[in-house]
Amino acid sequence: MNAVLPGPTLSDDFAHFFQEELAQGANLEELSVNFVKANRPTSIIQRAASVEEVSNMVVYICSPLYFSNHRCRTAG
Repeated sequence: MNAVLPGPTLSDDFAHFFQEELAQGANLEELSVNFVKANRPTSIIQRAASVEEVSNMVVYICSPLYFSNHRCRTAG
């Protein structure tokens, strides 16, 4: 069994979490960088992953090139 363990991801729900800041003109990607630095300081990419990055990992582990019994972090 494989598992994808996405960390903070730039999804609609992530944007909803910052709806007040976004309504005041904040940039979602900048908010994600600040959030990750404050809450996930060991993240290699130091930002939220895109939905595309997470979905690419899911497609990869479901492909014929898959591996098994691994947990795949997609947040750096």
